[in-house]
Amino acid sequence: MEEYYQNIAECTSEWEECNVNKISVVVPCFNEEEVLPAYYREMCRIMEQMYTEEFELIFVDDGSRDHTLEILKSFHDSSPVC
Repeated sequence: MEEYYQNIAECTSEWEECNVNKISVVVPCFNEEEVLPAYYREMCRIMEQMYTEEFELIFVDDGSRDHTLEILKSFHDSSPVC
């Protein structure tokens, strides 16, 4: 049992050393071409308000049949957080 707590302590100290300060937002998308631009503008506004935090937006296209993927690619091309 003592070894178990030793391992937890080691993992915790390693985690603290990682200095994890990024907020990751995972956004599932399926045929979202109509709402993606509005969602992205609002997220950019929020991220600007929280300028002390580092963000990444992770969009996951789940086989959309509309222009969702093209819109996501344009977000990626225009912003380092996507």
